[in-house]
This record gives sequence, structure tokens and C-alpha cells, in this order.
Amino acid sequence: MHVRTLSCRVLHFLLNHGDVASSNPCFRRHDAATLLVRCAARGYYNTGKPRFPGPCGATHVRVVDLRSDTVTKPGLAMRQAMAEAEVGDDVMGEDPTVNDLQKIAADMFGMEAALFVPSGTMGNLIAVMVHCRERGDEVIVGDLSHLHIYEQGGSAQLAGVHSTTVTTRSDGTFDLKQLESKIRHGYPDPHYPRSRLICVENTHNIQGGRVLPLHFLQDVRAVADHYGLSVHMDGAR
Repeated sequence: MHVRTLSCRVLHFLLNHGDVASSNPCFRRHDAATLLVRCAARGYYNTGKPRFPGPCGATHVRVVDLRSDTVTKPGLAMRQAMAEAEVGDDVMGEDPTVNDLQKIAADMFGMEAALFVPSGTMGNLIAVMVHCRERGDEVIVGDLSHLHIYEQGGSAQLAGVHSTTVTTRSDGTFDLKQLESKIRHGYPDPHYPRSRLICVENTHNIQGGRVLPLHFLQDVRAVADHYGLSVHMDGAR
């Protein structure tokens, strides 16, 4: 077991079942809670949903779980709306609820059309396959991007698309010079894959939900236009 994980579990136990040594009983739990918060921030995806006592143990604060939107649950009104929604054959394009949703999404983002898919991973994969038209094409992604780490290598598995990475900075961006150095169109060696697509992630999952600056996105777009590449934004969050 990793030492950091063990420390987190020990602090959890002390907060909920025991005491933390301190000369000031009013602050000993508060100090432990502070340490636990720091520990949880380091082990972001491995933490539970603890409830921390207040400075003197008199009150409890419910921790809001912001790990993902997937931890949310529908309320009664949402369940009722689902049960009463008008439905049809989506394969034939005859589901009015899905059609309305797609139209709303297209209008919202200023696009000519939208397609409802079951998951963000599927949406990313479809986008990669649309832009990378041939097997052996290449996509350039951040090394800490969701598409690169958490989607089971679907671009390679199902689309035959090769990935190359650029280093993700703490704010979710990457160096444009490094990006440009990764672009290749079958030269200087014809055995190289052909760069087709640059992927960005906004907001950035692993980097704590960081919002990518508009000027960075504009610069990426300019590089892509210069080399004739497409840009895909993973905007699941």
C-alpha cells in the first residue's frame, strides 16, 4: 500500500473513531481535518466522501463531491419527466425528444447539426474517426488528457489512429512550439504517420477543472489552420 494512501486512512480513522494528539483539544480535530484535505487533494480519485467535524467537533459539514458529474442522481421530478417523455424510433430518426435535444444543442453551439450519443467516450471516438479519415492517421493530444488516458485506447483499437502527445502544463495548456514540432505529414520519412487532428480538453479533468484561456485556443486554431489540421475539443465537463 502506498504510504500516502495509508496516511489518509489513518487520518480518516482518527477523525471518526479516535483522537489526534494535541495540547489543544479544540484544534486537534481541526488540524487533522486540514491534513486530510491536503492528503485527499493529492489522491484525488481515491478518496471517499468523509464528513469532517468542525473546529471543536460540535458541527458536521457535508462534503460536496465534485469528482465528476457522473456521481449525481436524478430527482423525483427528473424521473417523472423521463417516464412521461414522448418517445419514438430513434434509429429511424423518429424520437421527438432526441430530435429536440439535438436541435437545441446545435443551436446552442452554432452548428448545422448535433448527434446524441450514450457517452462522452463515444463522442470523442466519433470525432476522432470523422477527422482522421484513414487508418494510420495521427492525433496530437496532451499527455494528461482524458482521451489519451481514460478511454481504453479506443482511437487505436477501433479507428486505427495513432496518438502522439505533448506535455500538459498545470493549467491544462501545452507549449505551442512543442505542438508544432509534433506535426508531420509523412515527411521526412514516408513511413511516418500523417498528422490530422489536434485535441484539446476544456475544462481539463486531471488538472482540476482548469478552464483553458481563450487566447490559447485561438493560438492552437491558428497552428492547425497553418498546417491544414482539424481541432477537436473534449468539453464533457
